[in-house]
Amino acid sequence: MKKKLLMGLFLFPLIFSCSNGVDSSKTFDSEEKESSSLEEVDEFIEVKWNKGDKVNKEISTSGTFIDVAIGEILSVGCSYTFGYKYTSGSASSSRVEVSSNGVCEITSSVDNSFTLKGLRQGETILKLYDVDGVLRYRNKITFRNILSKEEMLDFIVNKVDHYESQYAKGMNIYFTSSSTGQVTGKDGNDELTAPITFGFEYSGTFGEYEYKLTVTDYDASSSGTTLVLNTIYVNKNGYAIHPCTSDAVVDYFIPVFQE
Repeated sequence: MKKKLLMGLFLFPLIFSCSNGVDSSKTFDSEEKESSSLEEVDEFIEVKWNKGDKVNKEISTSGTFIDVAIGEILSVGCSYTFGYKYTSGSASSSRVEVSSNGVCEITSSVDNSFTLKGLRQGETILKLYDVDGVLRYRNKITFRNILSKEEMLDFIVNKVDHYESQYAKGMNIYFTSSSTGQVTGKDGNDELTAPITFGFEYSGTFGEYEYKLTVTDYDASSSGTTLVLNTIYVNKNGYAIHPCTSDAVVDYFIPVFQE
């Protein structure tokens, strides 16, 4: 059922500062090399992974490590820098590894940082060892294809049912057409008395990783909230949005796909 609007869900107070939703897939062991049978560039490559496989041992992280920690999906063709230091021991001469399945490559590695570039959509296991061979970090990272403007608008309207907030659960954003949307939920602990409605216009790219949507015709007059959104940044692969007021990001949102 398309765009079911729930009449109460919620908006978090301000907290900080590439392909479609269904893909064919092929599973790889995290140590397995890419098979020569992979003919389709757009095939989504999976790895075997359990949440219990995560390792985060005496390490302080920055850069894209932070994005990965909250579930950010990275984009094919883009480069991402990961920063780190150990809370005990030296980070010099550390060793970085990714699954050898062709999903991404390590383009640089120096003391306290390294850079990954997405090569094709799929999953990879990132591992970081210190100079003594101790595993300090292990996590799964996902890359998706970048969407064109037209693909992005189709994705957020027709592939995604709604986007839901991740830090303060309960606020949903629906894109009801390629130029309109609605916000349902709560403002703090209070239920919105009616959905917030808004229009939006495509305003181009924002940096390497996002598209910018400028909010227009914003109407919260019946909602019981004074919150005003003026911009929505959409990850170029469509798998996250960051709505903003004039001075801060409201929350981090991920897609809930239509059944």
